[in-house]
Amino acid sequence: MKKLLYKYLKTRVEKISIIIEKPRHNYNVETFHQLRVEIKKLHAAFALIKFGATTFKLKKQFKPFQVIFKYAGKVRQIQIEQVVLLNYANKNELGIYRKNLRRKLLRSKNVFFNKIKMKLLVEKLNKIDIKTIPVNTISNKKYLSFIKEQKQKIKTIIRKKSLEDFQYHQLRKKLKQIYYVKKISKIKYEENGISILTNQLGLWHDLIATRNQLLKSKKDMKLNIWETKQAEKTVHGIELDIKKKILDIHKTISKTKAYWNEKETLNFKFGTGVHQQQV
Repeated sequence: MKKLLYKYLKTRVEKISIIIEKPRHNYNVETFHQLRVEIKKLHAAFALIKFGATTFKLKKQFKPFQVIFKYAGKVRQIQIEQVVLLNYANKNELGIYRKNLRRKLLRSKNVFFNKIKMKLLVEKLNKIDIKTIPVNTISNKKYLSFIKEQKQKIKTIIRKKSLEDFQYHQLRKKLKQIYYVKKISKIKYEENGISILTNQLGLWHDLIATRNQLLKSKKDMKLNIWETKQAEKTVHGIELDIKKKILDIHKTISKTKAYWNEKETLNFKFGTGVHQQQV
C-alpha cells in the first residue's frame, strides 16, 4: 500500500503542476474541471493519511492546493450555470442575466490568474517532498478500515427517509472520497448503482446552484419585468427537475443499500499464491 499511495500522491502533484503551467489561452471548461478533480483526489489521499497518522497536518499540506481549488471553483460554477441555462431558457431569454454571467466569468478568470502566481506556485509544488508525507502509516488493514468508516458515515446519511440539502452535499462528497481512495489500490468500483448515484447527485448539485443564483439575481440585479418573468419561469422548470432528481436519487439509494454492508477485500499476490485481506 505504501508504494501505491506514494505513486498516487506523486502523480496528483505532477498532474496539477502540468495543468497550472498551461498558458491562459489554453484554459477551457474541461481544464478547470480537471484541475479541481485532481485536487479532490489529492485531498482524499490526504484524508486517508490523516486517518493513519493523526499528527499529519492535512490543512498545512493542502494549503497551496486549497487556493487553486477555491478560485478555480468560482470559474467552474459560472461555467456550469451557463450550461444548465441552455436546457431551461431559450437563447433569446435572460439576455441581461446571461450578459452579467459572461462578465462574472471574465472577472473570475482574471482573479484566478492574478491571485494564483503560477510560476511561484509551480516552484512551491515542485518543492513538495512526497517522501516526507507519512504514507507508511497506511497499512492494508488501515486502508480498508478507512473505507469501512466512510461507508458507515454514508449509511448514517442514507438511512434517513428525507434529506436536507446539506446532507445531499455530504453524501456526494463522501461518495467521491471513497471512489478516489479506491483508485489508489485500483479496487474495482462496484457497478451496483454507486456511480449512477454519484452522477445523479452531481446533476442535482448543478441544478440547485443555478436555481439559487437565479433567485439571488432577482434581488441583486436590475432585471426588467420581462426578464424577471423569464427568470421565474426558468426557476420553476429547474425546481420541477430538482424534485424528479431527488426521487431518482432515493430510488438509487434503495438499490445500493446492500453494498454499504459488504466487506471490502484486497487481493495480494505472493509468489504463486493469492492471499486475501478484508475488513
